Amino acid sequence: MKTTSVIERMRGLLYRKPLNENEALLIQPCSSIHTIGMKYDIDAIFLTRDLQVKKIFSHLKPWRFAMSFGAAMVLEVIAGNADKIGLGENMVLQWETN
Repeated sequence: MKTTSVIERMRGLLYRKPLNENEALLIQPCSSIHTIGMKYDIDAIFLTRDLQVKKIFSHLKPWRFAMSFGAAMVLEVIAGNADKIGLGENMVLQWETN
């Protein structure tokens, strides 16, 4: 799922069911997020325009803020998924479409 409108970016995952293990929300453009009002933890993966991982906030709890200077977008996944798939800072992601 991808959000680009201002309203959708502000809403993010708020009032949505938790993501499944194989789902993510890409918010673009975005260099900061909040989890105010959320009921579950997430992993927030901040990326550059070139899809390089700038910063990972693992198990970001509700009612928190996170930001990464120089990030162009953030990929939100269920808590623990960034570690599970082996993501690390400075890695470059590659999108694949079916």
